[in-house]
Amino acid sequence: MEYVLLSDLSLQRQGCKIKVRICRLWESSAPFLKGDIFGLDCLMVDEKGYSLQATIRKKDVEELKSRLAEGNVYLIEKFNVIPSKKKFIVVERLYMIQINKWTSLTLVEENVDQIPLYSFKFLSFPHVENQRYNDTVLTDVFGRVTAVSEIAHKYVGQTLTPLRNLEIQDLEMNVLSVTLWDKFALEFDDSGILDKDGHTSLIIILAGMTVRSFKEKINLSTCSASKIYINLQIPEVTQFVDRLQPMSTSIQRINTSQQQSISPQEEILANRKNIAGLLSLDLPTSQNIKFTCEATIAEVDTSFGWWYKACYNCKSAIKTFDDSFWYKLNTIVEDGSGSANFTIFGRLAQDLIHIPAQNLATSVGSDKFTLHPLIKTIVGQKYIFQIVPDLHRFRTSAHSFKVLKIFNENLLIKSEEELPPTTQNEISKETSTSSSSPILDDDLNEIPTAKKRRLKRRLIFDEAPSTNEDKM
Repeated sequence: MEYVLLSDLSLQRQGCKIKVRICRLWESSAPFLKGDIFGLDCLMVDEKGYSLQATIRKKDVEELKSRLAEGNVYLIEKFNVIPSKKKFIVVERLYMIQINKWTSLTLVEENVDQIPLYSFKFLSFPHVENQRYNDTVLTDVFGRVTAVSEIAHKYVGQTLTPLRNLEIQDLEMNVLSVTLWDKFALEFDDSGILDKDGHTSLIIILAGMTVRSFKEKINLSTCSASKIYINLQIPEVTQFVDRLQPMSTSIQRINTSQQQSISPQEEILANRKNIAGLLSLDLPTSQNIKFTCEATIAEVDTSFGWWYKACYNCKSAIKTFDDSFWYKLNTIVEDGSGSANFTIFGRLAQDLIHIPAQNLATSVGSDKFTLHPLIKTIVGQKYIFQIVPDLHRFRTSAHSFKVLKIFNENLLIKSEEELPPTTQNEISKETSTSSSSPILDDDLNEIPTAKKRRLKRRLIFDEAPSTNEDKM
């Protein structure tokens, strides 16, 4: 055999030739930088069914993109075997392939039937929950489509982006919610499927998905590495259809909220008040209203600590949970008219500090009641906060507010729970938001300076903490 198998590749075994099929091919991109890509990635599979991810750096994409096509088989040589990325990969391997302009790509058209057309690693619905915010390896699932929404729109950064919600079901009647973003929402053709006679099931494969949660409900979300297949003829789908219980297969319509989308420019000015105005609020009439306030963080009060331990899934405080530390920063903010306490929770605080709470809380010499030096970097910084009154602390002598969002001067904002994952490379070793192919240090050199600054300055916001968090 003139070529080696993908499973035989290693850092020590370079200069080989491989014969593979390109199962999936995608441009790695971030929703906040529309029109820009970080590179071209693909999933390869060999005759033994072994799959491996390959990547092409941005500077080589234009030259190589036209030479690769999804579904084709190639003899490939003069490539590099490199360590696999630590996050946002579609198959879990120690190594991956880097293709460059010196790589030889020879199309093969004969004796290719033994190489599989597709490669998936499906998770059962109950196991999907274990992947929540775990973007090390993206998730493959399939199921019967039971409900579809119309296309809605939501702002991602400053761009109004289409989205569509689905519900899918497995053989045990478990249901998963799915959000298709951008092109995936537009390309999903729902014309006619709601009017089917109820005898034909619509089986969908969702490959390369991220797993998120919204209001404690698991949600699958597309990213740039995602791929969608409908009624694909593979053994797993055939067996699934054969085992379906006799039932109506009609697809329901999901009713979506018709609330008007508010642009970041509008949201950042909505219900703007200074601190003096916030402190004079009439709570019975304003407890559920969101306000915005531009203020400077003057200090972080650590009287009750700067972190707490919580259940990873619901964020409820617990006494023993070895690995799950979450930020709870009781910041004192000022704006010239007064001062108030703004409490910043969880990932919202993490994205201000750029390091997970568990990394700092478990570092040598760390103390819960002594502010870590890296957290002090936010002191003296001015932000625009979206807040709501913290009723529990308002009942005490302190006037406190819970931070829902933070805006920066570029209006580049993102919701971990509701917006599509991004490809920003985070410092976090903890599970966090992102999409396919994070930006590596070398890749930053290929991004224009202005965009690089926007990536580094971007602030991210969380969903408001649960009621249990409020009681801590």
